[in-house]
Amino acid sequence: IIANENPDVRASISVKVSAVVIKLEKLALNTPEQTVYAGEAIDVAWTATPANAEAYTVKLEYNADIFTVSAESPTMLIVNPQAAAGEYTVIAKAYGQDGVEMGISATLKVTVWTHVSDLSLTETSLTFVKGMKSVIDRYVKIIPEDAHDKRLIWTTSNESVASLSESNGFWFIEAISVGEAMLTVTSVDNPKATATLKVTIVIPLEGIEA
Repeated sequence: IIANENPDVRASISVKVSAVVIKLEKLALNTPEQTVYAGEAIDVAWTATPANAEAYTVKLEYNADIFTVSAESPTMLIVNPQAAAGEYTVIAKAYGQDGVEMGISATLKVTVWTHVSDLSLTETSLTFVKGMKSVIDRYVKIIPEDAHDKRLIWTTSNESVASLSESNGFWFIEAISVGEAMLTVTSVDNPKATATLKVTIVIPLEGIEA
């Protein structure tokens, strides 16, 4: 600084310019709701606002019994293959350079489904009267009970004895003629899950002679 009246009078001042830190304002998960089967992966990638925000890190909070970090990417979580069907949450939280939570977070809602592992039957053999029609699914037990896709396919070894048909998601058996047939039920979700039921068709009892 130089005085106008006396150029010999001078003073100096030092100015320190500090870099401006662009602060994080918001975190948003790219896919905030995801549905997966147990054993599959979910993507926990996020978007920061502003995009050029500085001086922060993001940590994921989750149930370690249900999720593990993928070896391929820190924003990918693998669902435990043994995880029960249900809804779970993963939280992405922002922390400053000092390690203190910034109060900025985003929550991911994960719906986990399970596959059918096996089928069992409550009966190993059944007898039907000729002409009778009945729901055959009632004899099937799906394992596990909370499996997501419970659709079934039935086949018969002898259409002329016992025919099968599907209507509105239910399978029916119709006793066509006297004889025996082997019925096989298969899971749509897991074709390896099958069970076999023997059916015998008999003629109706018309009366009893004294």
